[in-house]
Amino acid sequence: MAGEAFARGFNKAKSKAFIADGLKVNWSLWSTHFSHYTSITDLMHALSYVDGAAIASHGRIEDGWSLYLDWLSWVWSGDVDRVIAALQRIAVGQEEVPEAIRRAITCLSNNAERLKYAEDRKSGLPITTSPVESTQKQINKRIKRTEKFWRDESLEPLLQLKADDLSETHGRGAF
Repeated sequence: MAGEAFARGFNKAKSKAFIADGLKVNWSLWSTHFSHYTSITDLMHALSYVDGAAIASHGRIEDGWSLYLDWLSWVWSGDVDRVIAALQRIAVGQEEVPEAIRRAITCLSNNAERLKYAEDRKSGLPITTSPVESTQKQINKRIKRTEKFWRDESLEPLLQLKADDLSETHGRGAF
């Protein structure tokens, strides 16, 4: 994987970011091959936990909305410790802590060093994988249009060709 990143010229970038969700396997990959890249937990991933916890703390979306907006702004500004503290205060006052609140505390605590969004934005780094995921969905939609049927063995090479063409990393002569 590191070899492919090198072949694609990633090493030439002045600033480098490794963005992923909170899965441990992603951060093992980062520490093994890309530890010299800035590690960033995907903003949308973090906010999904914050949203779930805000709803769980009030029982309804409508009631948790203003709390979510506060927490969202704290996460956006890089003040994730403030969100963790607020969640812990809520948890202490409950006999049984809702799963969404426990998961948010765990996710934010485990990834706190990778949730420095204000700092990362100031450095010009991306803070979400959303543009890449959106492009992937566009490619899939265009390739899998109605009236187009692909045999399983032919679809993957076609997707690879399209991805390579868009990324401009491999000449067509390689195929």
